[in-house]
Amino acid sequence: MGVGARLMGLAADWLDDQCSGSPVYLWAMKANHGARRFYERLGGRHVESLIKTDVAGGLALNCRYVWRAPAAIARVSKPNPAPDERGARHIERPPHEGST
Repeated sequence: MGVGARLMGLAADWLDDQCSGSPVYLWAMKANHGARRFYERLGGRHVESLIKTDVAGGLALNCRYVWRAPAAIARVSKPNPAPDERGARHIERPPHEGST
């Protein structure tokens, strides 16, 4: 697991302590394909795109990524467990969005 996933996990843990159960969102520039893939791997859903002003004052198309709660990020950003005696890894996966 990389540094980015660990940082997202720590942020998710902090958010879970502060506002457990509340949705979480962040913005990524549409042109930042690496960041967008990263957020998607962490379970973020791209829900909208808007033109926003960037820190330098320019305009850029941005994508909003949403998680239903901080715990949804934390579950997928934790390291994989060590294999058991048969070599199997037991990984808890978050439920698929929209499933019950």
